[in-house]
Amino acid sequence: MRTFVKTEAHHGRRRNGDHGREGQRAAIAEVAKSLAEKGLHIQETIPRFRTIVGTSDAALVGAFKSVDGVETVRPQATFQFPEMDEKVPH
Repeated sequence: MRTFVKTEAHHGRRRNGDHGREGQRAAIAEVAKSLAEKGLHIQETIPRFRTIVGTSDAALVGAFKSVDGVETVRPQATFQFPEMDEKVPH
């Protein structure tokens, strides 16, 4: 299951309150490492949006929420359109 993790805005903040790009990257790398240890197979980290994308077993989502620095965990939602037929307008 593909999972999207949003990290906390204040995680990894410098003493003066500023993240800075390097601080943001380091903070998200720490969170990604912790998530990987819990079973998330990291596919991508996006420091600018404080987001980590990975895949895992659906049963592990609760464990990801307990990682320090994690704000939200959102499994990818899937949907499917119904089959097209003559009753459905184009």
